[in-house]
Amino acid sequence: MINSSFTSMGGDITLIAEGAGEESIAELQALAAEFELALSRFDPNSELSQLNSSLAEECQGSALLATAVEGARQAWLQSQGLVDCGLLDEIENVGYTTSKKNEEDPEAYLLQEALSKTTQRRAAEPRIGSPWRPVSVDVPTGKIRKPVEAAFDFGGIAKGLFCDIALTLPSLQDAGFVCVSAAGDLRLAAPIGASWPVRVEHPLGGEACIFFLTSGSVATSGLSKRIWPDGNGGYAHHL
Repeated sequence: MINSSFTSMGGDITLIAEGAGEESIAELQALAAEFELALSRFDPNSELSQLNSSLAEECQGSALLATAVEGARQAWLQSQGLVDCGLLDEIENVGYTTSKKNEEDPEAYLLQEALSKTTQRRAAEPRIGSPWRPVSVDVPTGKIRKPVEAAFDFGGIAKGLFCDIALTLPSLQDAGFVCVSAAGDLRLAAPIGASWPVRVEHPLGGEACIFFLTSGSVATSGLSKRIWPDGNGGYAHHL
């Protein structure tokens, strides 16, 4: 049984696999390095940074970049605009301009203070004027068309894609139980008749819930990560 973790893509990457060898860790680390080179918005030399800064309406990207953009576009379409990876400017405007991978998790008292300042809550709604409608992607050729002003931050979409691709790695094809976690986004597989227990932590302590999954994906986000003062007396949180 392999149970190993390493840091990449702004968080912890964990592999738990029954019947897999040490080569599976090396393959996973190589895949994570490929993702960081292509999709990190904090690396000015990454493909994503080059795409965001390009003044061309049509850009050429790798298969990985094109797949990520198309995945984000499909998420926007299928959620009717609620999942929007085109909010880079807005995210940076509230202070998320550098990686927070080395920052400590916020203490419980900070979460309580942040929640107390959030007096009005409303249901999420699509953004008016989203740049996604004119975006088009030809994944086989890597051609991406987008408005010049559009800037992307894939966030959990990239981590979910990473987990999906990870389960196709050659060294994991004969494994029984397999779990790949990328900073809270999971992809699971179990033998027929078996399942994984998935425990969800409550940000203020304890366990929020537990459920069982034979195979599939789990996307999580919580206030125990990426919360910071916004400079205006309030707090910001990146899902």
